[in-house]
Amino acid sequence: MLKRSVSLIALAALLTTACTAAAATNTAITTQAPLAPVAMVEPAMAAPAPAEAAFTPATYDSAPLTCEVRSRRTSNGVLIQARAFADRDIDASYDLRIVKSGGGNSSEVSQSGDFSLDAGSSATLGENEMSFERGSHLRAYLTISDARGELCQRTFRL
Repeated sequence: MLKRSVSLIALAALLTTACTAAAATNTAITTQAPLAPVAMVEPAMAAPAPAEAAFTPATYDSAPLTCEVRSRRTSNGVLIQARAFADRDIDASYDLRIVKSGGGNSSEVSQSGDFSLDAGSSATLGENEMSFERGSHLRAYLTISDARGELCQRTFRL
């Protein structure tokens, strides 16, 4: 407590000295020359907008599907699901890899296969139920691709 009081007293003395020095240098009164009158300036007119502005909507090259990896607690641990949602008809393949580590054990599960989805439909591509103890780490990797290349990729961490 004594150390804090000494520090506060020293800070107060320092502030008082600084304020006194600043006040002493600002005591001179200065005068300013009168200001010149301000000239009036007319605002510039902007060029008129064309009657018909050309409008080009943005286009996006979106993938024909979206994907997700989700989890749900179960009485035995955790259920991991890989899902796909199609915006248009699609023929593709998926690769789901789940890696669990911790608690002195580790495991890896891989599932893959081909699938077809109609526009507007969804499907569960793969799922796996694993035990999940305190201190465990789980990662799930989902990749969906077709003949042209990779369409969707998701990583899930738990």
